[in-house]
Amino acid sequence: MVAFKSLLLYLSLSLTPAYVVAGGGKPHGFSPSAPSYDDYCFLTIYNSISSYTFQLPGTVSSTTSASSSSASSGGGGSRGGSSSGHSGHKRAELQKRRKGGGSSSNACTLNLEVASIYASAKAYCNGKQFTAAIPYWQSLCTSGGYTLMDLTEIEANVTQAYINSLPVLNPDSNSTSAAIEKAVILDKAYYEVAYHTNYAHDYAFEQDALFSWGFLGFWGGIMVLGMVHKIVTVVLAFFADRRLSSRRDVEGAGTIAAPSAPSAADPLAKTWHLIRTWFIIPAGFAPFSEHHQRYIYWHTIPRRLDLFIVSAFWITAIVLSFVRYDSFSGNLSYSTVANQNWQLSADRTGILSYACLPFLWLFGGRNNIFLWATNFSFRSFNIFHRHVAWVATFEAIVHSINYTVLYTVYSSSYASSYASNYFYMGVVATITMSLMVLLSHSWLRQKFYESFLIIHIVLAIVMIYALLRHTNFENETWQGYLYPVVAIWGSDRVVRIVRVLYCNLHVKFSKGFIHNETTVRYFADADLLRIEMSPGVRAPFKPGPGQHYYLYQPMALLGWENHPFTLGAYSTKDMPAAHNGVASMTSISSAAGSYGSSLVFYVRPYDGWTQRLRKQCQKAADGIVHPKLLIEGPYGEKADLHHFDTLLLFVGGTGIASAVPYILDHIQCARNGTTRTTNIQLIWSGRQRAMFDHIANTELRDALQRNDVHGNFYITCRAPTTSTAVLGQEEEKKSSSLPQVMAMPSANSNSSDSDSASANYIQVPAYIFTLGRPDVKQLIATTVEQSKASSSKVAVLVCGPAQMADDSRAAVFSALRNGFYGIEYFEETFGW
Repeated sequence: MVAFKSLLLYLSLSLTPAYVVAGGGKPHGFSPSAPSYDDYCFLTIYNSISSYTFQLPGTVSSTTSASSSSASSGGGGSRGGSSSGHSGHKRAELQKRRKGGGSSSNACTLNLEVASIYASAKAYCNGKQFTAAIPYWQSLCTSGGYTLMDLTEIEANVTQAYINSLPVLNPDSNSTSAAIEKAVILDKAYYEVAYHTNYAHDYAFEQDALFSWGFLGFWGGIMVLGMVHKIVTVVLAFFADRRLSSRRDVEGAGTIAAPSAPSAADPLAKTWHLIRTWFIIPAGFAPFSEHHQRYIYWHTIPRRLDLFIVSAFWITAIVLSFVRYDSFSGNLSYSTVANQNWQLSADRTGILSYACLPFLWLFGGRNNIFLWATNFSFRSFNIFHRHVAWVATFEAIVHSINYTVLYTVYSSSYASSYASNYFYMGVVATITMSLMVLLSHSWLRQKFYESFLIIHIVLAIVMIYALLRHTNFENETWQGYLYPVVAIWGSDRVVRIVRVLYCNLHVKFSKGFIHNETTVRYFADADLLRIEMSPGVRAPFKPGPGQHYYLYQPMALLGWENHPFTLGAYSTKDMPAAHNGVASMTSISSAAGSYGSSLVFYVRPYDGWTQRLRKQCQKAADGIVHPKLLIEGPYGEKADLHHFDTLLLFVGGTGIASAVPYILDHIQCARNGTTRTTNIQLIWSGRQRAMFDHIANTELRDALQRNDVHGNFYITCRAPTTSTAVLGQEEEKKSSSLPQVMAMPSANSNSSDSDSASANYIQVPAYIFTLGRPDVKQLIATTVEQSKASSSKVAVLVCGPAQMADDSRAAVFSALRNGFYGIEYFEETFGW
């Protein structure tokens, strides 16, 4: 139910930008000069003629300001408001060309002026425009408090011959302020320029708003493709499990051999193989460069698919920013064509910058429905988040530069405008966005992550506040683009709070409040924090591989801090004792929570919260503390590794947390006969021998004694060791240093054999230590060759240093290029 509600919430938030712009292509708050484009013909004629004074011969006229007539018509239509507004200087030239004065009632009641307007409309408006003219004329008169006179006589008199006989009125040449005493017709050349001016002014805004659909369409399309990919993946996995279940029913419980890898002759398989080989798996510039997680000038290069997506987004943004400007010579609102282009591009880039913001927040949140609705990873969404931020900032900077030119080069109103709230708030917003980009540099994030996060949030709040003030002026508002931002950010925070409460507190009438039990132990020799938590609730805790959780320490000084950690191990009441994932040395080893679940996290303390937690343990007499920690999760999804023959698990240091749950899951699946995996190779590198011993003798103790799980541990520290378990290449050293471990039965053994064997201790090569680093590429290449010979499938999962991840990806890419269909790559990382 929670997932369903979250889906509805995020779908509605995702569609909000479309709803904002969907009102006939008009952005929220934008008031065009005319109700429809059919009315622009009459509006142009009405404004041009009514700006003059008409009077019957022999009468005395009492004139009023023509501006009242223009105001009642809705003319002027400044793109930013009045002449004192955001871009009021654009209409200054048009206002200057309105000669003399005219009674606001004459355009509705004086036969002379009405005939002039009617004749001009009949001459220049097409059939559809002329049909719309009379009702629009009546509405203009009514809005001014007048009633349009009866047009029957005028309609009868205004023939083509009458039109041809009328003197021509050209506002560019007729500069007299004297009253006009006979009917006239507006000059055609002037009408065309004035019509184009009015039309181009309003059309540009609507076009800008429609162009903002480009971003919605782009990211919407990417998400739809991601969802289609996810649906296909889930369906294929479902049928694969069905086939597995059928074979299990026929062959009985136990590990089931995998089917052969896909045949290259299958056209569909070949097409999908090419897509995976050249678009989904490789690093951005492979095979020329293998860098993906490794930094180049403090920046990472996205994998190829993500690189294509963000590159296409940049191209879309640039194209939408600088195409289809309707600038022309003689525009009544601007002094030059260059003036028009500066103005048009300033408005366009400002609107596109706003249009980026909902996606910026959507990709930055952790409670994002598209994270599980698509196959994009959290890392991919971080990449999208960064590039959307850069594009939004780029658009904002261009917008600001252009308006600076407009207010300094084409007018002298910069100083006076800066005193306006909307103006300096726009400056604040642009500066804040630029600071957020600069302060998000990877070096600063790595060195001062917690400070970066606080500054980032504060600046984001300042930016949204400044943007809300920037566009809330003169009844012209573009805040419809900002409301989704507030909604997305607010909903993400609310869902976080709900998750924390739901995951940590449970009311049981017989026992009151039940909460988490937590034990933290620090192993100095391994420089490792082991956090073991027993949840006080049953749901949503169904622990499993691929999950990560956020941990809080609310009673600490900085209690709002929360950090993601991969689930390192778990146990539940449903797990057999022999395969319990938690073999704890702590006080809660015998009681796995109120509902029989226990979660373990391996943490390497660096700085900030983890360093403070280590200090708490060091102060304790036995190195164990019981802090009040809160948990939020689970996040992440399980990869279908049980569909593969061979698993290669490459991990570094505490990256073992990503591998252990899959090994524990394999043990259970092997007992149930729901896995095809027959060979797991755990390749684990780290600095300290103590970390290997600790986890190998607890969570991995039973797994390493199985025939289908093989451990290869690499110690990268150059410091000398006195342990005889660090093996060289000499076989006698290997045999003399085998650890004493408990021999466990294989997955094919029956339960009675399992019980009898569990009491025996024998000497088995459970795991082998090697000095140095693993040759990742060679290990994958060797496994691929073996799998080719047996027509089996290989899964490579990596969670380790950047070099290890890049080498693994490059080796898988090489295998795919060489025509091996049966290999898949999985990478677990939280990096930017």
